[in-house]
Amino acid sequence: MGRNRIRITLFLLLLNTAVCFAKIDAVCELILNENEIATGIKEGNAQCILTNDVRWKIKINGDLTEARQATYKVCIHLQYHRTCQVPSGFYCPNLNYEEVISEIFHYECYTGMYYVEVESYLNGKIEENRLYYWCLTPPIKSFSEPYKYPVNNQRPVSFGKILNGGPGNIITGPVVRFQIWGNDPDGNENLGVMYWKIMTKWEVEKPIHPPNYNAPRERNQYKTYIPYANIPVQEWDTQENPSDIGEYVLSAFFIDEHGRFGAGYQETFYYHGDDTGNGGGDPIDTVPPGPPRNFRLREWGK
Repeated sequence: MGRNRIRITLFLLLLNTAVCFAKIDAVCELILNENEIATGIKEGNAQCILTNDVRWKIKINGDLTEARQATYKVCIHLQYHRTCQVPSGFYCPNLNYEEVISEIFHYECYTGMYYVEVESYLNGKIEENRLYYWCLTPPIKSFSEPYKYPVNNQRPVSFGKILNGGPGNIITGPVVRFQIWGNDPDGNENLGVMYWKIMTKWEVEKPIHPPNYNAPRERNQYKTYIPYANIPVQEWDTQENPSDIGEYVLSAFFIDEHGRFGAGYQETFYYHGDDTGNGGGDPIDTVPPGPPRNFRLREWGK
């Protein structure tokens, strides 16, 4: 009898725990036709799609009693080193249960990764679910709906060079200057785009540690990229987000004419400030790098 009592008590405890921690589990689902899915192609954890006309809905997978009492916020964000901002023209609505499950959300996307997000609010608790996808459409030239992706397309390759780095890649002043370029083995580089980010490194990681983008806080999707046909020498001032250990990591990515990115370029550089005797004046120019063998590099700034 004692064992049965223990079992019943344990069962009731588990049942009450389940009730106390019941999840609403509101999730985002893309609404796609079969020919709008790039079957078998992913970028990171994101499903690739072949349309820029993106629609999604919200589905409740958890407790419906709590779901009916909750309120919801639905949003879309630029992602994969593209500022994480809500893109221009999208308003993130606050909705009740009936509104959120009946609404079809819509946004005209551009090339690259996004995530759609739903937040559930109830009794001071917040649940958040995100769905990532990659809009696999040409970044420069126009395309028809749905886009026909060339299945044998090879990924592009990205390259870069710190121009004012001295011994140990310590830059000669607070402003880093660098070039980025790429190679597209299956296409025309001038129909592609590039972008970069710089991570400020810390001795102890900060709770909020945003990267520094080539388009900070930019909401215009197109402006988050640099068209390959016109990439000047890039600059960024470390004083905008200084590191307590003087360490920074530059990454650059090239997206080809078919909307796909490949191997990125990454390089670490350092700037410790004037008290180290490490310059502090204006950056100096160095001889621009030559292209890797068999890769062509156009004249920069023209």
